Amino acid sequence: MKYRLGTLTICDDVRLEINGKETIVGLYNNVLVVPSVPHRMLKLCFRLPLFLAEPVSSKAKFEVFSPSGKVMLSAEGDIEVKTIEEESPAPFTIAVGNALLPEFGTYHVKFIIGPGKPKRVASFLVRQPRPGDPIVELGPVFLGAPNAAVPEPSKPAQSVKKTKTAKSSNPTRRKS
Repeated sequence: MKYRLGTLTICDDVRLEINGKETIVGLYNNVLVVPSVPHRMLKLCFRLPLFLAEPVSSKAKFEVFSPSGKVMLSAEGDIEVKTIEEESPAPFTIAVGNALLPEFGTYHVKFIIGPGKPKRVASFLVRQPRPGDPIVELGPVFLGAPNAAVPEPSKPAQSVKKTKTAKSSNPTRRKS
């Protein structure tokens, strides 16, 4: 079976839209910065585009190995693509809930369609934040019309003390 693989994408989520588009959320660009290890990710997704030369119905195997060589994830199952569109990939996505990253270092991803031993197709790095890494701090977010003015933060309410003012019995003003 003849196929080639596109670039592995690692992200928080891949969502299939009703119009056939995919939305990729939280792209990692092959570096995951975590405060400490072991580190548990709520969800971690791997998306691998497959460029197939012909329709396929076969077994596929996807594995992720930790820097020490231990299998962190192994997924095996049937893959079936009935229609091939020229130069249009068939997306292969694995979503892992509660994913554990046991150590810092370079992780290796292996994949194969059909019989045989999976081949390394990508790597990604898990590391701690370093001095000088950019730090993103989000301030207040205003969701409004494009080019709308961002409202000033509201001031805390101040207590207002009402006082009575004395009324003059003489409506005309005296000159001094």
